Amino acid sequence: MILDDIIVDDDGDPRPFMVLLGLVVLVLVIAIAVVLPGEMVPDEVAVRAMEAHGYHNVQVLERNVLDTTTCEHSTAVKFDVRAQDQFGNVIEGLYVCVGYSSGAAIRSY
Repeated sequence: MILDDIIVDDDGDPRPFMVLLGLVVLVLVIAIAVVLPGEMVPDEVAVRAMEAHGYHNVQVLERNVLDTTTCEHSTAVKFDVRAQDQFGNVIEGLYVCVGYSSGAAIRSY
């Protein structure tokens, strides 16, 4: 069979190129599985969470999919935000952690 000739050599051992290709594909699948869920969360989720706690004029400054260490382990994405409180003070150093099943949590630095 032609496919067998590509994947294995005459001795039946896997070809090094195919092993390397398999590892590359595995790394890509893992990377997509880690990053994609966080990229699917819209900024509006963070804005609504802030507004539900009395903040307004909410601005999403940055989206962090890979750097969620300051959030819980089930966090998909962390949004750095700036907003105004009920007294009109601009509050910086806030972030919203959005989890797979835990919803959104507001934290501060």
